[in-house]
Amino acid sequence: KTDVGCEILTQLIARADVLVENFRPGVLARMGFDAARLKALRSNLVVCSINGFGGDGPYRDRPAFDFIAQAMSGFMSVNGRADDPPLRSGLPISDLVAGLYAALAITAALRRAQASGEGQSVEVSLTNGLISLLAYIATNYFATGIVPPRAGNDHPIAAPYGLFATRDGHVALAPPDNAFFGRLMDALGVPELKDDPLFRTQSVRLANRTRI
Repeated sequence: KTDVGCEILTQLIARADVLVENFRPGVLARMGFDAARLKALRSNLVVCSINGFGGDGPYRDRPAFDFIAQAMSGFMSVNGRADDPPLRSGLPISDLVAGLYAALAITAALRRAQASGEGQSVEVSLTNGLISLLAYIATNYFATGIVPPRAGNDHPIAAPYGLFATRDGHVALAPPDNAFFGRLMDALGVPELKDDPLFRTQSVRLANRTRI
């Protein structure tokens, strides 16, 4: 943010294809690099902004870190066992997802700039990126208003589906439907369980998760 630093940035932008910044919205403009200035420096510049909560909305001016995005997105609420408090991912997952989305957005914007000669601004936020990953969990919540419970290593809508202890370690099993469940029972040498009324369908297997 020094005069020397801004002059160096000006020189870099004048010959750059992409500018990536992760200030809070408006900070770059206050440094003297608003949209008009950037376009004057490089008309086909692609500008990618990465922030915590997006460029508009009530939290636009708040800084954010991965842990905060994990909490506020609802991502932590579905991690961990049922009796545990919400649990963060061991990886800085909102940072990583934002980076992937930013790379994809930049690639698309660069293609457009090459074809049209016009630059473009793209934006990614840590919190919105994680919300997008909630997929069917978010769909179920928005459809029913019911906060999904934490299921640990079990799958919230499939059973048996999780991590199971054996004499020499743990095994991960993930049969997603009746056909795979039947093949699993064959492999385990208990084919009669395929027709057991307690396990015949996904819904009854869920209801009898502990028993199975």
